[in-house]
Amino acid sequence: MVNSGTENASSPTPPEPKPVPRWMFLLVTLAAVLSIMIPYIAWRSTWFGARLSDGQIRASLAGEKPRDIQHALEELSRRLGSGDPETAEFFPLVLEVAKHEEPTVRLTSAWFMGDEGKNPQFREALLTLIADEHPGVRHNAALGLSRFNDPAARDVLVEMLEPTSVSTPHPGTIETLAREGKTVRAGERVATVISDSGETRDVTAPTGGKIENISATRQQVVNVGDHLCRISPEKTQLFEALRALYLVGNSDDIPAIEPFSRQGSGVSEQVRLQAEATLKQIRARDDC
Repeated sequence: MVNSGTENASSPTPPEPKPVPRWMFLLVTLAAVLSIMIPYIAWRSTWFGARLSDGQIRASLAGEKPRDIQHALEELSRRLGSGDPETAEFFPLVLEVAKHEEPTVRLTSAWFMGDEGKNPQFREALLTLIADEHPGVRHNAALGLSRFNDPAARDVLVEMLEPTSVSTPHPGTIETLAREGKTVRAGERVATVISDSGETRDVTAPTGGKIENISATRQQVVNVGDHLCRISPEKTQLFEALRALYLVGNSDDIPAIEPFSRQGSGVSEQVRLQAEATLKQIRARDDC
């Protein structure tokens, strides 16, 4: 049996803890502050909620950063929704950014012009954008034109009900490729291609949806324009296209719409009911 009294008497006294150096305390404090500041900065750079003044809107629309331009367009949309009549003074700048080289800027400007839905110059700009090379730009332009009740949008609206083909804009060897069935957002990476010089370049999704019908493989050598896969439309895209066709569709569009109206078609109930309503409206319009 251990004699605890004897043990305690003979045990060495534990050393007193050394004081924490001041530099270490400051380092820990700085880390704590940065843990708050860095997420805030990252959050602010990915959020369009910050309000902009008139001067900031003009500077952003005349600037070179696509994200700043998108932020300005979002601010104008907010003002438009609140009925601010002074929003119209920015319309000439919106028409200019609709010609921007960056697709994300063109599709955001198309969204804004369609949201306004009255200005004849916006309508003319949207008629140009429905022929854009980027599917997202065409889609937003077509949805916008439907607000003008313009049937020129019909072909692109029907296109929105169909899978989008994804081709590589870069030659080289496929390094990575998204898996079959993966859901992707517009702009998300679908594949990476390594050029002959060793440069890695991304192939991104032109629209959101589910990856299907992959026709390429890793390590395959590809040329510009080679098909990689298809992306089936996401629910929101289907719903918005069907709503727009409710306004401008005609009997020629019925074969493209009917599959979505059937029970067991695999689409959401919201999409199915919208397809039913769109078919009913088109048939009623044709009967008039």
